[in-house]
Amino acid sequence: MMTDTLPGLEAPAPPSTGGQWRIDSLQVVNWGGFQGHVQVPLNSASTLISGPSGSGKSTLLDAYIALMMPDTTPFNGASNDATMGRARNSEQRNLLSYLRGKTDIAREVTGELTDRVIRPGTTWGAVGGTFTNDSQQVVTAFRVYYVPASATRDSEIRRRFCLADGQFDLSDLDRLR
Repeated sequence: MMTDTLPGLEAPAPPSTGGQWRIDSLQVVNWGGFQGHVQVPLNSASTLISGPSGSGKSTLLDAYIALMMPDTTPFNGASNDATMGRARNSEQRNLLSYLRGKTDIAREVTGELTDRVIRPGTTWGAVGGTFTNDSQQVVTAFRVYYVPASATRDSEIRRRFCLADGQFDLSDLDRLR
């Protein structure tokens, strides 16, 4: 994992005075079927995410996994339509399919299977969470991804992990493109 800052975000996170950190909100930009910036407020006591199939529940859970876990952590098996657990393979949801916004697989005129995506070509995306601790310190942790048009594997995605002191709105990253 690479820890880095983006221009204009050099402020380090404040030192922790102890206590538990709780997530206040989850943000995604160009993630799965969510086009542009979407912020989901969360309640630190409990949050229920519900909705019909295809509404984005697993997509949001996978955004949290992408933010908080190492890149090798499999995404939620439900979003992979997996019948045998959380295994990842090239046909299941992965970082590249989330950033491109894969919606379906279609058979072209040539008979070849091709991904249908919302964001073909060069694109970018981000996932982030704003956290508050028991001392009311606030930080926003986020990962930013750049996908070149030629990318066909997760390993070809450029990525940065960032921390910002206080609340940070991921839609502000658009100005850095």
